[in-house]
Amino acid sequence: MDQIASTVSLLIQSFISLERIQDYLNEPETRKYEILEQSNTKFGFEDASMEWEAAETSFKIKNISIDFKLNSLNAIIGPTGSGKSSLLLGLLGELNLLSGKIYVPTVESRDDLEIGKDGMTNSMAYCSQTPWLISGTIKDNVVFGEIFNKQKFDDVMKSCCLDKDIKAMTAGIRTDVGDGGFSLSGGQQQRIALARAIYSSSRYLILDDCLSAVDPETALYIYEECLCGPMMKGRTCIITSHNISLVTKRADWLVILDRGEVKSQGKPSDLIKSNEFLRESINNDSKNTTHNQIDLKKSTTSKKTKNGDPEGGNSQDEVCAEVENFEETKMEGSVKFSAYKWLADYFGGLGVVFVFTSSSILIHGITLSQGFWLRYWLETGSSGSKSTWLYRIVEGHSNIYFLLTYIIIGFVSSFLTSGKVWIAIISGTNVTKKIFAKLLSSILYAKLRFHNVTPTGRIMNRFSKDMDIIDQQLIPNFEGLSYSVVVCLWIILLIGYVTPQFLLFAIPLCALYYTVCTLYLRASRELKRIDNINISPIHQLFAEAIKGVTTIRALADERRFITQSLVAIDRSNAPFFYLNMATEWITYRVDIIGTLVLFSSSVMIIMKASYLDAGLAGILLSNAFSFTETAQWIIKVFSSVELLMSSVERIKEYTDIPSESNGYISPPANWPQTGDVELKNLSLRYSPHSSKALDNVSFKVKAGTKVGIVGRTGAGKSSIIAAIYRLSDWENGTIIIDNKDIKHIPLKRLRNSISCIPQDPTLFDGTVRSNLDPFDRYSDVQIYGVLSKVGLIEECDELSLISEQEQPNFSSHKLRNRFIDLNTVVKSGGSNLSQGQRQLLCLARSMLGARNIMLIDEATASIDYISDAKIQKTIRETMKNTTILTIAHRLRSVIDYDKILVMEMGRVKEYDHPYTLISDRNTIFYRLCRQSGEFENLFELAKVSFDNKR
Repeated sequence: MDQIASTVSLLIQSFISLERIQDYLNEPETRKYEILEQSNTKFGFEDASMEWEAAETSFKIKNISIDFKLNSLNAIIGPTGSGKSSLLLGLLGELNLLSGKIYVPTVESRDDLEIGKDGMTNSMAYCSQTPWLISGTIKDNVVFGEIFNKQKFDDVMKSCCLDKDIKAMTAGIRTDVGDGGFSLSGGQQQRIALARAIYSSSRYLILDDCLSAVDPETALYIYEECLCGPMMKGRTCIITSHNISLVTKRADWLVILDRGEVKSQGKPSDLIKSNEFLRESINNDSKNTTHNQIDLKKSTTSKKTKNGDPEGGNSQDEVCAEVENFEETKMEGSVKFSAYKWLADYFGGLGVVFVFTSSSILIHGITLSQGFWLRYWLETGSSGSKSTWLYRIVEGHSNIYFLLTYIIIGFVSSFLTSGKVWIAIISGTNVTKKIFAKLLSSILYAKLRFHNVTPTGRIMNRFSKDMDIIDQQLIPNFEGLSYSVVVCLWIILLIGYVTPQFLLFAIPLCALYYTVCTLYLRASRELKRIDNINISPIHQLFAEAIKGVTTIRALADERRFITQSLVAIDRSNAPFFYLNMATEWITYRVDIIGTLVLFSSSVMIIMKASYLDAGLAGILLSNAFSFTETAQWIIKVFSSVELLMSSVERIKEYTDIPSESNGYISPPANWPQTGDVELKNLSLRYSPHSSKALDNVSFKVKAGTKVGIVGRTGAGKSSIIAAIYRLSDWENGTIIIDNKDIKHIPLKRLRNSISCIPQDPTLFDGTVRSNLDPFDRYSDVQIYGVLSKVGLIEECDELSLISEQEQPNFSSHKLRNRFIDLNTVVKSGGSNLSQGQRQLLCLARSMLGARNIMLIDEATASIDYISDAKIQKTIRETMKNTTILTIAHRLRSVIDYDKILVMEMGRVKEYDHPYTLISDRNTIFYRLCRQSGEFENLFELAKVSFDNKR
């Protein structure tokens, strides 16, 4: 019956899974090859309207007509949220086409190419605004299925300004980038994604804001040497960017977007005269660029330090070059007792397990008494049994008495068995909740290094398959194992008591059972562990493919990813297949041993026939039959438990990972009251084998001071924020905030006291309100206020006139809002918003919480320069008393700050007022300003700021 119940349950689950798969397979396929029309002479749109999805709130591209220039550089510019990224996705066929036509020179899926044909010449290479990298080496990410050509590869690395980074890495191009490029800095991720597009054989390149995460010097070099260099000969490039003065220098065609509509298009030289947005964006830059020509060769050649390392070489903001490629560990040998004890502790300890086992002994003892009661019932009328004590007890009772007693014994046994199973299920459910909570807590509080070197697929494997095994299979198997062992012990004791000679057979038979079981477990245990490990790459491949599906489809590389997935599935199925074969192997041998047990029991009964009554012989023989089946079941269940315990081992491994160190001194309730920040001799490295990301860094920031942190990619800028936010432990040194060493402050209190806006914004599936104010602490007026300050809604004078009493009736329709209202849906990761809008939402979220310290890491990198200037002005005006540390590649964003901190190779090189630094020709900051192409403008802004503060 147990087998029938299990089979029915599996069938029901299978039908549900099949229905879900069927629903997914019935979803509409991509219409990419339907909406894109081939044209040998045209690349663009003809009166086209497109949208993300069929919804009123969906962003729309409206009635655009663009004819991009073939074999040329085409640039698309416009304010944040104007539709630049959507326009590029429309070219790739990723948006819903409502009307009009989309023309592309060639549209041919790789699946349609002749078998054996290499390369992707009939595809479009796409570089997304948020870099997408696969788990693997730098070489894997750049070559990306193409034929490896070393000369071409080296040329691409050099043109993308990656050659120096590669040389500084111990493993070179074989350096593992980590999960999604997590071990690289933002600039390195973006340049590797760009290098993949450049290396491809595609003649058409679609680049979405690929210069936003690099410093001005690197951006100029990539533009000149890569986008306008020999690597682009005979290729068509369409690029979006907020660095308008740079991308318009040598662009052949320029398109200006605003709110999903084309405002102007044509040659840049013609549009500058007529377009106010373009003129306002570059009027200061264009003249400076001509006066500040950079010797690219000189500015990008590796400057050697005294020890011979390239400039900026070994100091990486994130773990980068030194990161090892960690393989998932596989346990060896039998499951350790510590794993069983760890699981037992969640049940309440070994004492609870003992009580549970004792209850099984009692229950089966009651079950056995049913057989003995039946025996005496049948023999109470025989003359041979009238002298027994039981006969004297039951003498004079009718058959109804015997029947009712038999039923009561059975009912008690069933009731106790059901109660035991129910308690096991309830206890198991509570235990799995505790284990899940512990696992989740361990992952969330794990040190940053763990996330650097652990792919998402491995973590998801623990939360999915391993937790499912504990939740669905392990507890029932433990319950079945304990009961089966008790049954076998009762049977052995019973048969051994009646026929002691049976023990002579039992001992060698048990030894045989043990030998067979050991052989099976030795093989099956390792197969199960291999099976568990092989699941992780499937999760990893699937997660990566979902994130990068647009890039994959643009490159027509679906077939390769499907093949990789099938290979990973086959690799996962192989140990599962052999595990089933091993199960069949042991089943056959256990059946043979069980037959020997039954044979020996029968021989013993026949030998004792003159001493045994028929009832007792029947009980012994039926139990002998039961022993065969139960022993076989014990071996199967014990083997299953041993195999399933590998999941417990894996989860236990993750619950034991080092967690972030917590503080123990609770500061005053109003801490930090002023916002003084001081770093003293701080040194930090991300792994024991990596070089220092921060090397003896010391500087002091007075309360209310605005500090801009600048330097090349990998100079250690983000590491300063990581240290202040205690995302990584430092080797030596201290960080003092308001006279308190933050190493002793509890993490929750520290991070709640500091606002931090990361370069890569994090948004959750929900609404605008739930992302800005997840705990409902602020009114609608306050939320609309910060949205207005960051430019996500138009400014409205009525905001200041709304009283608290009017708040419930306040309507977003009084504003020209880019969102319908605060209940506008925000998808997971902000996938329905542009990168700039995501950054602005995160900025608005930080501005809601009034804190005295704010850390900003390239928070406006994907925002147009005009909007950035307005936001920076708002930050300075509304946060006059707030201490702000801002990492910026746009020097204009921080040129009027109180201080500039220049980082190089993990060390503080310069720290002074921007005007003081820019006035000194010998400073690194002066060189950076010169290389930015807007020196005169920066100098003037710094001077005005300096004069205003005197």
